[in-house]
Amino acid sequence: MRSSANAFTLLDLVACIGLAAVVSAVGVPAVRTAASDNSLQRCRYNLRGLAQGSAMYTEDFGGRMWALSWRQGMTNPSDPTKKFGSDMHAQSYQAGFAMRRMLNLTPDQSPISDTWTPTIYYSHVALLDYMGATLPSRSVTCPLDAFRTPWLNGDYSNLPTTGGPVDLTLVWRWLAQMSYSASVYQWMPSRQVAFNSNGQTLFSPTASPQSTNIQNWNIDTVHTGWWGPRMGTDVRFPSQKVFMADEFARHNGAARYYAYPTAAQDLMFYDGSVRFYRTDSTNPGWHPGSASFRSAMNWRFTFTRYADLTGGLDNNKASETFAAGWYRWTRGGLLGWDVPRLSSMVGKPPSANVVENELNTSSGAW
Repeated sequence: MRSSANAFTLLDLVACIGLAAVVSAVGVPAVRTAASDNSLQRCRYNLRGLAQGSAMYTEDFGGRMWALSWRQGMTNPSDPTKKFGSDMHAQSYQAGFAMRRMLNLTPDQSPISDTWTPTIYYSHVALLDYMGATLPSRSVTCPLDAFRTPWLNGDYSNLPTTGGPVDLTLVWRWLAQMSYSASVYQWMPSRQVAFNSNGQTLFSPTASPQSTNIQNWNIDTVHTGWWGPRMGTDVRFPSQKVFMADEFARHNGAARYYAYPTAAQDLMFYDGSVRFYRTDSTNPGWHPGSASFRSAMNWRFTFTRYADLTGGLDNNKASETFAAGWYRWTRGGLLGWDVPRLSSMVGKPPSANVVENELNTSSGAW
């Protein structure tokens, strides 16, 4: 007969359950925090790796930053009897050829279109090719990017298809996307140029790759020199100008579109540094549509974001309009000034009555 002193009592069982609950309550958040910290560190590692690769590219290419570089007049490798009719035409093929090789696709499986899309969305393949990376790539994918990370493991089930199994020949361009967006072209708001019928260079307030008109452009309206590698020395205030950032802030709670004032994430700057900022700590941006807007420095850029496959908006909205570009698009191209924001305005919405500490480009400096 067992001694009652050695019996496992109901009180002992309750105590064990209570202890397990305490350990779970303490341990699970710790595990979640560790996982979140690991993903944040991986994201920072990606950005720093891209910064290092960018620096090496610039050193190897005479001070020029990475970008698609094929130009009008070059021979088309797919048809040596023809030459590219424009920079946009050439760069579409440059991106297309690199993507084909990285994804192991044939020309029949990956037709190239002469549009603005590769120049805007796939310019990073010039850097990946230089770094020896393949597609899809962990080096350009945030670990918390729920849309893109499955592709890294060969799961393409969330890609858009016409029904049935995923056909990579229909969606191959998706696999070249990255979580981060970069600004490698100098002719944004304060560096825009256009050409008149006599070939003279004119400053243009609307020739921006982020313009709502971009999708109406074609190879006949894009002139030589508009796109291509730019000199790193063209960047003014490189420690305050954002070079690369995610479309969504993913490491501070639920993923949020970057333009929400309370969204927060790491930003990579042109000097190669990576720093964490909340959006309303960066300058809200001014409207680049005319010289008078640039002179006033308080007209704010307005744009609308639509929820899509890559991410949604707060409160499950289908679309939302933002009244500030913040650290994207409106900072005067590579000559602008992004962050930090005027300290007295941090945490406040932009005001038309307040001229914040942005570079005034109306005096000819642009």
